[in-house]
Amino acid sequence: MHETAIADRPRRGHGQGYQTMTGAVPQPSTVREYLLAIQAGAAEPPTAARLLGISIVEVGDRHAVFALVPRLEHLNGNSAVHGGFLATLADFVLVGAINHIAVTSTVATVALNVTYQRAVTLATGEIRAAGTVLHATERTATVEAKITDLAGQLHAHATATCVISHPPVPEPSR
Repeated sequence: MHETAIADRPRRGHGQGYQTMTGAVPQPSTVREYLLAIQAGAAEPPTAARLLGISIVEVGDRHAVFALVPRLEHLNGNSAVHGGFLATLADFVLVGAINHIAVTSTVATVALNVTYQRAVTLATGEIRAAGTVLHATERTATVEAKITDLAGQLHAHATATCVISHPPVPEPSR
């Protein structure tokens, strides 16, 4: 992977296009289109998602599914995936579910609650986080995520309140 492509890529949410290893790509109009571009390999994922091994499985209207295969470096001292990694996976998918907004908008999680149901270990294999928007206004969204294994067993449940910020609308020229 070419690190300068990631470092040089304009950040989403600032009204600019994004950069891939092959060059500039036209800017998608919605976050959903941006996530689909990442899933298709036309855009680089966020650095943290790449480092943690988080991938996009599905992107729908106000819904997203991300995956993570537990690795040795995810484990805590009890040989289970550290809860912080699961909270990060939940946060990624919760924000990813708020995909109906313009790509020039930004989303910030202001409250995140994660309830852990059962441990995730290397033996668990791939886990999936499914995020869904429960309610959204122009400025806020309430979202929930369920983290399950491929057998459908619930490992964690998360809810979040997010703030949506939109870029200022330029005033018309006089």
